[in-house]
Amino acid sequence: MSLQLSSAQKKHILVLLFLIPFLLGIGIDLYVPSLPAIKHYFQAPKTLVQLTIGLYVLGYAFAQLLLGVLSDSLGRKKILVVSGMLYTLISFMGVFSVNIEMLLLCRILQGCAIAGASVVCRAIVADCFTGLARAKAMTYFSTSWAFGPVIGPFIGGYLQDYFNWQANFYFFGIYGLLTFVYAAIVLPETHLHLAPVHPRKIAKTVFEVMSHPQFMRYAMIASLIYAMLVVFNVIAPFLIQETLHYSAIAYGQIALLLGVGNFLGNFVNFWILHYLSIQKITLYSLIAALGMGLILLLMGLFIQPNLYIIMLPIFFLFFFCGFIFPNIMTMNMNLFSTNAGTSSAIFGSWVSGGVAVFSTIATLLGTETQVPLAMMYLGICVICVVLFCCSKR
Repeated sequence: MSLQLSSAQKKHILVLLFLIPFLLGIGIDLYVPSLPAIKHYFQAPKTLVQLTIGLYVLGYAFAQLLLGVLSDSLGRKKILVVSGMLYTLISFMGVFSVNIEMLLLCRILQGCAIAGASVVCRAIVADCFTGLARAKAMTYFSTSWAFGPVIGPFIGGYLQDYFNWQANFYFFGIYGLLTFVYAAIVLPETHLHLAPVHPRKIAKTVFEVMSHPQFMRYAMIASLIYAMLVVFNVIAPFLIQETLHYSAIAYGQIALLLGVGNFLGNFVNFWILHYLSIQKITLYSLIAALGMGLILLLMGLFIQPNLYIIMLPIFFLFFFCGFIFPNIMTMNMNLFSTNAGTSSAIFGSWVSGGVAVFSTIATLLGTETQVPLAMMYLGICVICVVLFCCSKR
């Protein structure tokens, strides 16, 4: 441990490393079963409704850069608690949206607010853990994050069916309120060597991180891997509910099963770290994910669209993503441990910015078959394999 903590403080940090990443993971997935209902409620175009995901991720991307840098100067706890309170208020505001434009504004502000929690959580891992313990802590973080997509659509499907889309925002607000009040009470400050806010020095550090080729390759891979999970949520509600004619609850159950695949990947990765290097695990998983993308495309081209030919390849694709994402984050974090807030901010902003771009592109794809989704997945996997091989060289 790079920071001396009492056993009680360690327990509180571990609890927060479960509660907060879960909120990050559920921020999109709880909401997606309601996309068709929001389209009908506001009488809005499908692309505008899908943009509520892209704008949320865009706000999440840009705010991380500012808040991560500030956490190196002001401390982790202040940024976390203030961001959490803003997230809670904005979530409750979303309930009272009177048009799609107001909902879009609430979503981008919601993304900005949750960014503070995200970047601080990753920085806290860097503050408190080193070596294998850091890799395990980051896998713990990622597992909790992955648990959001597992349970999120399942809960969201029932919220939509029994209450309507506004219930999602009540859930976000209540969960956020309880979590961040708990953080305000129990979380110790983990960054004790606060750096004064010197714009020139901050700019120098940002330039140093962003000019590091290995760092940027890893960040790009992480962005592309996470984009695959989010792109599914942009396309699948319409593909499954409107094209294949399943209900919102059924979609939630389907997404639950696919999320289990990603969750299992994170869990198995935690165990296999004792036997293989992070680099080997990541490379093998990238190649396996590429194979799943190819299978998904071939099935879409030669078999009549049905639920099973969509679910099976994507289940295993998400499973291998569960290996890749936490290991890429760990390798990336090891490069700049002394400036964890700034490097975490740049990493998170780059990842989220890439996700925002791909989720926006996904709004242009057809939802009549799985072929457009499969082609995007296959292209992403090819790029990731090339980037990782360049990094190894």
